[in-house]
Amino acid sequence: MEDEGSLSRIPSPEDLVTEGNNINDLLDELEDSIDDVGQIKKQFMSRIMPEDEEFNSSQVPVDTITKREVQDLIDSVPKPMVQKPIQPGSSPADEENRFLCWNNIGIIRAQNGQEDQSIDVMFHDTEKHSSVNFKNEPNYIFGSLSEECIVVASNGKYGTGPSSIHGINLLESNRDQREWEIEMPHVELIEALAAGSGFVAIVTDQRNLRLFTNAGMQSFMFTLPGQVLCMAAQDHQLMIIYHDGAGHSDDQNLSMFVYHIDIFNNIFKQTYKHIPVALSKRSPLAWAGFSDEGTPCTYDYSGMFRIYSHRLGGAWIPLLDLRNLTSSALDHYFVVGASELSQVVKAVKCRRSRFPQFQTETAQLLNFSLPMCDMDSNKGKLEEEHIRLRLAEQSYQRISHDTNYFSMAEAALNANEKLLVNAILRLFALYLKEHKEDAAKNLIYMIPKEHMSKLAEFAWKIKQPQYFIDSLNQAIEEREQLDLEMIKAVATDDDDAVSVVSSHHNFGKDLRRELNSKNNNNDYDHTGSERLKPLPLDKLATKNVNRIVDSGEIKSSSNKRALPTTDADESGDENDAKRAKKTKSINYNLFSKKRPVDTLN
Repeated sequence: MEDEGSLSRIPSPEDLVTEGNNINDLLDELEDSIDDVGQIKKQFMSRIMPEDEEFNSSQVPVDTITKREVQDLIDSVPKPMVQKPIQPGSSPADEENRFLCWNNIGIIRAQNGQEDQSIDVMFHDTEKHSSVNFKNEPNYIFGSLSEECIVVASNGKYGTGPSSIHGINLLESNRDQREWEIEMPHVELIEALAAGSGFVAIVTDQRNLRLFTNAGMQSFMFTLPGQVLCMAAQDHQLMIIYHDGAGHSDDQNLSMFVYHIDIFNNIFKQTYKHIPVALSKRSPLAWAGFSDEGTPCTYDYSGMFRIYSHRLGGAWIPLLDLRNLTSSALDHYFVVGASELSQVVKAVKCRRSRFPQFQTETAQLLNFSLPMCDMDSNKGKLEEEHIRLRLAEQSYQRISHDTNYFSMAEAALNANEKLLVNAILRLFALYLKEHKEDAAKNLIYMIPKEHMSKLAEFAWKIKQPQYFIDSLNQAIEEREQLDLEMIKAVATDDDDAVSVVSSHHNFGKDLRRELNSKNNNNDYDHTGSERLKPLPLDKLATKNVNRIVDSGEIKSSSNKRALPTTDADESGDENDAKRAKKTKSINYNLFSKKRPVDTLN
């Protein structure tokens, strides 16, 4: 029998990497070779089947293929990636001093040295809560923190049980009664932990999700459909990400549940059910949680931060690639949260590591920046800004329905609209400069309706051909018609409501009519024919509102003003032109200053 060491075998990735090849290319090559049935037959079939004789299983020698070869072949077959459970905002459990939790409420740190075994809890808002310290004799490896409760959990000193959870009810004024402890059944080990508003949730290796109140009372339990990967909670929301079956050889099949939980009002319902979780290829999940405003977010090992958008068809939107912010491949960011109102990701920069130093207490605020194409050019940067501001507008509109954020969301929405209009105007100017008239005309359908006429007015100011101005006016009219038809499709049979809708959709037609009827003998295009100057914005009137331009912004006026119809009003046109010169012009610079990167204390 041949020596086992001389037998050919499919090389492992480790064998190939030593030759200096690229790991991703080698994995693809190895995967192709493993799936190649012809290569497998060529390697093994000649040794178990005679080439020129009819196959007879009784003729195959028993010891032709060794167990070592069979095991090597089995091991070489790609297996689905199954990531072990993680605790968002924590560092590895095998470290002596580590983070148990880091979220928007505070930080839980554990020390497991021979001399000092303790748990330190620090809150970001020290006016609400003071720091807490207690012993870590049970070897707590899980931790979670809310405005109402501190909770930690242990699987025993050696990780084999018994499992227990220890809670501190921050709402209890009597310090002697604020702490509680519960031990799990002996057959269950804790794998995930989260604390929310009025509840504490744990998941065990038996896939049981158990709910407790802040005071430690058992409230509810049920079984998950798959192995848990992680949990996160904020206010009354609970997010559960679990393995939803086997994935591909280099990927995972993850799904998400989001529950709304109010134990004291007997509310337990699913907000999002069976949502597939998007990850980068070959990238395990590094963090999952909610934004400050309550939207599910994820961050994977490739450095991509994503946010879930239910209003955009259940899409995961990549908002920031944090790997682009590092100068070294060994540096990483440790994500601890995000804010949609501020449009930032909260993260700690870790040098030559994936996890922060034990004494770290501050995180950076990193502005959202979508990983768009052609980001080295002016066009790519402006298009990224345009899309990002449109996404922010949708976020602010959703957040404004929350009474806790109404005033802040309204202010952010108004400021965002100004930035969006300015970005569209700068993008419009860039498209015209690059002679991309079709792309420029597309912006008619993307700018807020109240500002559509600014595009036609700007095109006239920079002396664009009359046919292009006419096409803009036609696009304005088409958008008005589309908006009207969409509103009618969902409107009721109330005639009064329809008339109100119609009254708000006529200023585009008024603009077109005034452009076609107003002549200016002093303005000609390059063909010698008269150029039609757009009516100043303060002449555009609807049935219920008169919109005027003041410092580049459109404001409402309660006084109605009719369009000029008599010769006596012609002098008013000259006054309008003088006033227009005095008003502050819109800044059409292609780029605004770079947004600063702040520090969160």
